[in-house]
Amino acid sequence: MYRLLPVIALGVAAFAGGVGAVTLKDDMHSNVSRGNRYYEAGDHEMALERYREAQGLDSTLAVPHFNAGDALYRMGNYRDGALEFLRSSASDADSVKAMSYYNLGNTMFKAGDLQSAVEAYKRSLLLDPEDRDAKYNLELALKMRDQQEQQQQEQEGGQQDQDQQNQDQQDGEEQDQQQQEGQEDQQQQDQQQQPQPGQEQQPPEISPEELERILAAIEASDKQTQEEMMRKASQRKTVTGKDW
Repeated sequence: MYRLLPVIALGVAAFAGGVGAVTLKDDMHSNVSRGNRYYEAGDHEMALERYREAQGLDSTLAVPHFNAGDALYRMGNYRDGALEFLRSSASDADSVKAMSYYNLGNTMFKAGDLQSAVEAYKRSLLLDPEDRDAKYNLELALKMRDQQEQQQQEQEGGQQDQDQQNQDQQDGEEQDQQQQEGQEDQQQQDQQQQPQPGQEQQPPEISPEELERILAAIEASDKQTQEEMMRKASQRKTVTGKDW
């Protein structure tokens, strides 16, 4: 009912490429064959249109979805391509399922979702354990995922260190500011206590107890002074000697 084109490897440093389009030998689905010809010629937009028409004739058939996903993948539309491979993975044929998950892995890899790519390659290998390209891509995706997670952890750790340094610096600046403000307040208090040029120094405030003691001392001093003055006055009135 169909045949798979050879898997295309994109190079040692990259992951293995997507599979080719699936060919249907069915007169009812001639659109798939026309789409495959466009696909092989590199006209992926026209190929996608033919695959869409085939889907309209039978949306339950896996092949038009698989080939549409392949065309979308080549066009760089990884989101819609992934959806098409998920639909084709519902096929009853394990070979189509395996290649659907394989291409889904490639699509998620390209989209930067390495964890989803890992899961897709694993499902592909469960269905086809001998797929060397799926094994290679799985190892590559695992390696790159681990590197990505390590980089994220290092960045988060570096950000935490930077945040702590900023907090320590801010705390130190606040302490310095508080100390400076305390010194300025003390200087202002000292200046207020010292007489300013042209300004008389204000006497210190006297407590009520101190004021009462001072008044009592003044009263006692006044009484003693008055007694002394009366004594001297009585002495001046005493006359001695002859009567003139």
